[in-house]
Amino acid sequence: MLTLQKIKVETQFKNAIEPYVKKNTKLLLACSGGLDSVALFHLLKGAGIGFEVAHVNYHLRGEESNKDALFIQTLCETFTIPFHLKEVHIAAQDKSIQAEARNLRYHYFNDLKQQYGFDYIATAHHAGDKIENILFRFFRGTGLKGLLSLKILENDILRPLIAFDKEQLLTYLKTHHHPFREDESNAQSKYTRNKIRNIIIPALSKDLPNIEQRIIHTSNMLQADFSLIQTLLQKDKKLLEAQQLFNLDCTDEKFHEPSYWYYLLADENITTDEANNIATACKTKRNGFELNVNNFTVSVVKNHVGIFQNDRKDEGNIEKITQTTTAINLHYLKLTLSYFEGNEIINNPNTLCVDADCLAYPLIIRHPLPGDRFSPLGLEGSKLLSDFYNELAIAAHQKSKQWVLVDADKKIIAAFPQRIDNAVKVTEETKRVLVLCLEPF
Repeated sequence: MLTLQKIKVETQFKNAIEPYVKKNTKLLLACSGGLDSVALFHLLKGAGIGFEVAHVNYHLRGEESNKDALFIQTLCETFTIPFHLKEVHIAAQDKSIQAEARNLRYHYFNDLKQQYGFDYIATAHHAGDKIENILFRFFRGTGLKGLLSLKILENDILRPLIAFDKEQLLTYLKTHHHPFREDESNAQSKYTRNKIRNIIIPALSKDLPNIEQRIIHTSNMLQADFSLIQTLLQKDKKLLEAQQLFNLDCTDEKFHEPSYWYYLLADENITTDEANNIATACKTKRNGFELNVNNFTVSVVKNHVGIFQNDRKDEGNIEKITQTTTAINLHYLKLTLSYFEGNEIINNPNTLCVDADCLAYPLIIRHPLPGDRFSPLGLEGSKLLSDFYNELAIAAHQKSKQWVLVDADKKIIAAFPQRIDNAVKVTEETKRVLVLCLEPF
């Protein structure tokens, strides 16, 4: 008769892996022969999930290493599971032996994945590994994102046991009478992670009962906080992804927080020092500040902070517009045109209204050229377009990436999305209005 523990572990495992494994999913199980990976072997087998096994023999423990490989090979033969073995030799005195071993095995696993078409590499990381990793990264001084380690699925790595603790797995194996290999080096405290596992956590547990459950609970809360941050930043991230001009008032307090810049530009490998520098420049309105962060440049000009993509090459510099044109695609932006009778002005962001009957077609939308001039609405006389951009705090390297609308007589009608020319303004005599809206896709 099955015990309650057996039923609980097997059912919990099936529930954990079901969302990730379909009928034809191919798994490659990374197996060391130890308690964790052997438990995963039998749980996968018991759940009827197809998989193959891979093992790397580093020859670090002499004959014991060979016995590990033989144990796994025999286990696979017993259950008719395909077995992949790689033999490598690592000098035991190497300073970064764990890192080298990890690189070697994952390189091997990825080669097998590509060669045989596995969907995921399944590893036997459990709750204890997650706790050790959290503490390890915490002690090294990582930020919030660094503490969110060892998810059940990360890229092509599947960790079905991440919600199980070691005692559960040990009880499961003993109840089923499944043997496994003991690695005596795990009991040693030579490496930092071993010290956390063998010394720090047991010492803390004396004064803080259930410390492991508390750490997991904290990790779940941090994950929720991180998800909230990502949601709040979604709009700003979309602006960057669309490569739209990001040019906003420095007085917005979110720009004064280093964490805002750290998470906004996380994919650009921004450092904490760089995030601090940007936040300080915004807070102090440091005119002339400029910092390159991978693919982007962040600048502060006249109390505005701008983020611009570096070296973007625009194709199709000129687009012609006739009276029947309703939309123009400008790579990451879309210009829409609509007409209506009357002289009402629509005051919407990124929208300009002009007197349609004052226009000489075809119109052309293009980037600025040296010497371009126009008469900005509300000002007397003409002005160099470059001077107009200076007054708007548009950085020098971004001026050539703006868009202007020109009529058939080569006169600038509008500088998008900021201002129209006085000559085409809507007045009381206007009979028909052209509405121009330039927005990201």
